[in-house]
Amino acid sequence: MYVATITINTHLKPSVLKTLNTKQRVNLMLRKTKTNIIFCPETLKSKIFTVLRSPHVHKKSREQFAYKLYKKKIILKSINLVEILFLINYIKTTIYSTDLLTTSIKHY
Repeated sequence: MYVATITINTHLKPSVLKTLNTKQRVNLMLRKTKTNIIFCPETLKSKIFTVLRSPHVHKKSREQFAYKLYKKKIILKSINLVEILFLINYIKTTIYSTDLLTTSIKHY
């Protein structure tokens, strides 16, 4: 059995509609195959940076910036490696084409 994990990293908050469309599209493709798919919940990693506005005297005058990184995991399980590679290619090219994707495939 092959297990593939796809991690999606994005700075923009993924919309619920995009996630539902992903589930619907992939489930339509999986009707003909014997691949299980698991959508893990999103995780949020945020950092806040504080910068002084004035470099000399006014230490109380500060400005804060927030950096947010959203992560989503999709896990594919199948006996056939070709089906998993096809689904990974489909997800990379059509559904999440602008986000940063990392994939890993393990054989059990």
